[in-house]
Amino acid sequence: ASLVKQPSSPFSSGFWYFIKRRFWRLFPALFVCLSTVSLLSVWLLPRSELSWLNQLTGWSALLGLSNFVLAYFDTDSLNPLIEYTLFTPTWSLGVETQFYLLIPFLLWKKIWRRHLLILGLTASIVCSAYLSYNFPSAAYYLLPSRLWELLLGCLVFLGMRHGSTFSASALVWLGRCGALLLFIGIFTTPAYPFPFPNALATTLGTALLIFSLGQPTQSGWIHAVLSLAVLRRLGKLSYSWYLWHWPIFCFFRWHGGLNST
Repeated sequence: ASLVKQPSSPFSSGFWYFIKRRFWRLFPALFVCLSTVSLLSVWLLPRSELSWLNQLTGWSALLGLSNFVLAYFDTDSLNPLIEYTLFTPTWSLGVETQFYLLIPFLLWKKIWRRHLLILGLTASIVCSAYLSYNFPSAAYYLLPSRLWELLLGCLVFLGMRHGSTFSASALVWLGRCGALLLFIGIFTTPAYPFPFPNALATTLGTALLIFSLGQPTQSGWIHAVLSLAVLRRLGKLSYSWYLWHWPIFCFFRWHGGLNST
């Protein structure tokens, strides 16, 4: 069986069905995390000038807008606001939510899909390159400079849905190239400027892996490793871990002292 099932259209049952699927995938776990961490913060966090941003970020996360809040307050000045804010990881859910509201309009007409996706991807790369060097906080947190990463995933989706003329050996090599790019991006790429160009290797590597592993003729050791039950289970848990890891670290930072790491 394919590691990644061949996708059907996300809009086959209509726009609201697509939004409903995304909502039930993301927001129940987010609500549980926000509620629990908020209650714990009342008990564990000091009343100080830093803790108010936790509340603002948490409430905005429920609306899919926390990336705007964090982009505004995460300046280049040396302040601990973001590092000690419990809900900092919700910025990516803000970007994701805004993307889900945008993408149906890009994919609505089949004849325009590829053209609009490529046009949007190109415009986003230009925007990302400019903001990454001139306004790094906006580049990191806001959708325009992140859109190219998500639209690349849409192109992979369309490529998988319409089949592939690649041979099994070619798909194996695509997977190997993707794994190599991921290794380069994770272990050798500097942190700044980001997301462009320093997110390019990991984004392309992920896209190549998904495309190669999602084909019916996929094979090779990469597919065998990623098909292991333990890794697939970890993948299903990764979203919840993403939500919870940062609040746990922040609680330790708060009680270890603001000058500790």
